[in-house]
Amino acid sequence: MAYPVHRLRRLRKNENIRRLVRENHISVDDLIYPLFIEEGENIKKEIPSMPGIYR
Repeated sequence: MAYPVHRLRRLRKNENIRRLVRENHISVDDLIYPLFIEEGENIKKEIPSMPGIYR
């Protein structure tokens, strides 16, 4: 069986259909803010690979 010569684009005809058939959609609600916890009290230790983020 040969590879199709023409690519059908019916699933990309308008925005509503494209939204229904797209594979990946990432929103802010999907993200998780990492928390790094250091044992003890009042310890603020910077994570070298992540400037501005502390344990």
